[in-house]
Amino acid sequence: MLVHSVLGHYLLGYSMLIHSVLDHSVLGDSMLVHSVLGHYLLGYSMLIHSVLDHSVLGDSMLVHSVLVHYTLDAGNDHRHYCPQSDCFS
Repeated sequence: MLVHSVLGHYLLGYSMLIHSVLDHSVLGDSMLVHSVLGHYLLGYSMLIHSVLDHSVLGDSMLVHSVLVHYTLDAGNDHRHYCPQSDCFS
């Protein structure tokens, strides 16, 4: 529980730091990068929580696999939400 708490709060804090830094970035696409990285890191924080929560049950790899694919797919959806051929149609 201690490891779960420390890792969970550390990663959640890290995702909030990335949110904050990118949110104040001077880049024109900072909000898009903020959204993609923010959701990915937040998902990763939840993944660590879930893997450590379920590791005693022996299904940590299943939880890891499902959440990693879900998180990566969510990130890809953000980046490729508007296919170039469809953007102006």
